[in-house]
Amino acid sequence: MLRPVLLLLLVSFYATQVSAQNRVQVVLNKYIDSIENYGIIALVADETGVNSGAIGMADDTTYLTDEHLMCIGSVTKTYTATLIFKLQDKGMLDVSDSIGKYISLDNEYIDHSITIKQLLNHSSGIKDFGTAALLNEVLTEPKKIYTPQFCIDKIDGVDFPKGTKHEYSNSNYMILGLIIEAVTQMPLEAAYQKFLFKEYGLEQTTPYLSVQTEGLAHPMFRDLDLFKEALLKPVNDISRGDGNIVTSAAELYKFFKLLLQDYAVLSDNSYSDMLTWEKGNGATQYGCGIFTKQVGDEHVIYHTGRQLSYIATCIYIQDKRKFVIVLTNNMDDTFADLVVNELVGAKFY
Repeated sequence: MLRPVLLLLLVSFYATQVSAQNRVQVVLNKYIDSIENYGIIALVADETGVNSGAIGMADDTTYLTDEHLMCIGSVTKTYTATLIFKLQDKGMLDVSDSIGKYISLDNEYIDHSITIKQLLNHSSGIKDFGTAALLNEVLTEPKKIYTPQFCIDKIDGVDFPKGTKHEYSNSNYMILGLIIEAVTQMPLEAAYQKFLFKEYGLEQTTPYLSVQTEGLAHPMFRDLDLFKEALLKPVNDISRGDGNIVTSAAELYKFFKLLLQDYAVLSDNSYSDMLTWEKGNGATQYGCGIFTKQVGDEHVIYHTGRQLSYIATCIYIQDKRKFVIVLTNNMDDTFADLVVNELVGAKFY
């Protein structure tokens, strides 16, 4: 017979192991009866290891797993910014250069003396082309051809003089995508593959949203499966550079760990540029392709994203060396934010 002390130690050890392995799933399971026709993936990585889980559906008939892929929406901007800095490190551009050195845009509201860095940290003043009206146009006219010039034409004003404040605009990153193409002389998708995905072993990460992507959780929106509605191509076309990368939670963590914890991607000079914080709206401070703010007692570095129809949150709690990633395939979801808050341990949303 086991002695009581030994039995207690074994029970304690087993409980600790189960807790470490299932802590993410335990949080997710609180919402398993609240979601319908879509799912949520979550991942937490810290000094105890990497834990992930999933609930809900990837499509009408397939249960979601933590290995499914999802579009990460505007978290794409971190990849785009990183690629710009990679090109700087290779001597192919300088973020202090004006955009007019590399491209000429046919729009009276775009000042070609704006610098690349002002695009990166959202201080260009260029009005956001990504409006609700554009989204409605895509939904109602999915067979229409949506070119980069179409998106440029949607910029119909200036929000503020360049360099005077920081305000989020998808237009900045759409233009950065065009600069990448001009500098590399290759499509943006190929540049992502060459300079980021292949170099860092991101084998499940793809530079576009496509029905051909194996393992993609279908985007669910108000009882519609958009995968079946032929909407992925036009959504992809209006999101190049700013919101269309597809990946898994594990590879999103891998990239952000290399970038923000290991400092293994950029030169010291480029890291200094990327992580120079400027005051934005409220508690948010703007870096280049990344944000920071205080959440409870913690300083967090993060980016979030929304796409038709996905939501992505990627957070790095620097002092704890902890990552929290939450993905969902329904942009109307209200529960993923609650999962984020619980896994962070403070009110992020």
